Amino acid sequence: MYRLLTAPLMLAFTLALAPAAPVPREARGLYFPTAVGARWVYQKDDKEVIDEVTGVEWTNGTAVVTVCRGGHGEDRDVLWRVAVSEAGLSWVERLKDRLDPPRCFLRLPARAGETWEWTGNGHPPHAQTWQVDAHGLERVKVPAGEYTAARVDHRRLGVMCMNVYETLWYAPKVGPVKSAFNGRSAWVLKSFTPGRE
Repeated sequence: MYRLLTAPLMLAFTLALAPAAPVPREARGLYFPTAVGARWVYQKDDKEVIDEVTGVEWTNGTAVVTVCRGGHGEDRDVLWRVAVSEAGLSWVERLKDRLDPPRCFLRLPARAGETWEWTGNGHPPHAQTWQVDAHGLERVKVPAGEYTAARVDHRRLGVMCMNVYETLWYAPKVGPVKSAFNGRSAWVLKSFTPGRE
């Protein structure tokens, strides 16, 4: 009887001491994929656009993710480089123009009511100021599925830009799933394929 009770107790004790499986980087609250090969297919009206992660460089818990659009191999154009961390997402480069300083477009954790501004050289490469208003998490349905996504409104400031704004929704591990420009739908995520770890 003693032996019958000892074996299960020893097994339970051993399992309790065993180290937990490591948590993948993408499972720790990042709102953008950090694996090469991750691929988005977006739909705008009757057109499709394909973006793909082609490079990832990690430094001190932050990944700089390179995203290319269209074509294959050397033919693809770099769309943007994004700094990805648990603190949020920032554009480092957009359409070959380096953003100085990097432009934060999503702060994490997502909290409704947060507002911040960015002033710097953007795309095109001249001084700009943008205001970002966070709206917290919302349920968003797109052709690729239904997501709980962080919503942010970007408004360009300046006399000639008062009515220029874009709304973006970012989902954990996926990144941008939907956008609207001046209140009208611009594009939606049709499919997403995770990259190779």
